[in-house]
Amino acid sequence: MKQQTNVDEKDYIFFKIVRKIYRVVTETPMRLRLKNRNLTILAPTCIGGVIYHHLGLKFMSPTVNLWMTEDDFFLFVQNLDYFIQQEVLFYQQDEELDYPWGIINGEKKGEKIIVHFNHHKKFNDAVADWNRRKNRINLNNIFVIASTMGGENSEKIRRWETLIPKVKGLVVFTAKNYPQYSYCLQLSQFKDRECCPSYMVEGVSRVLKVHAWEKDFDYVNFLNTGKVK
Repeated sequence: MKQQTNVDEKDYIFFKIVRKIYRVVTETPMRLRLKNRNLTILAPTCIGGVIYHHLGLKFMSPTVNLWMTEDDFFLFVQNLDYFIQQEVLFYQQDEELDYPWGIINGEKKGEKIIVHFNHHKKFNDAVADWNRRKNRINLNNIFVIASTMGGENSEKIRRWETLIPKVKGLVVFTAKNYPQYSYCLQLSQFKDRECCPSYMVEGVSRVLKVHAWEKDFDYVNFLNTGKVK
């Protein structure tokens, strides 16, 4: 048993070194390519934080180290000016994973969004990070990353069109190909699925820890030009 543990530890150290080398080799040219730096990435998952990290950028978005449902995220970005001015209230502590949920009430009766602060243990710490980062939002340089996680159909895809005039860039990850929508990007690894799954968890390579979306998404070009394809 002890011998197996040593082997596992050696493998872990080896993989960690390989990943570090891989990231230096890949991130250096990406950072050189990036021209647009003072930007805000809004996303319902941790993808924004990962991209900020890869590109060596400051977190200029509150949607880092958390997740929302795609429907809640859609409501959030459609009414961004309103929601970023509202207080995040404590909702509950996740019983299974022990992280806090926050709630932001909407303008209409019964309207609300739930924010899962899954990288925090304490609600006060999560809200402090949210408030600090929301004050950094560059309203003139916003990029939105969404997906069809939770259900893929024409209505859910088409609804994002209303956001296009409000932001510098929009991408919606999909399982199927939608060439008629310039903002849709099919993730090839999930092409046989009914909708885009949890792309931050599924399809991550074992050795390099590369996400499935990194294979198809040229996010440097997206942040420079606002174009997906």
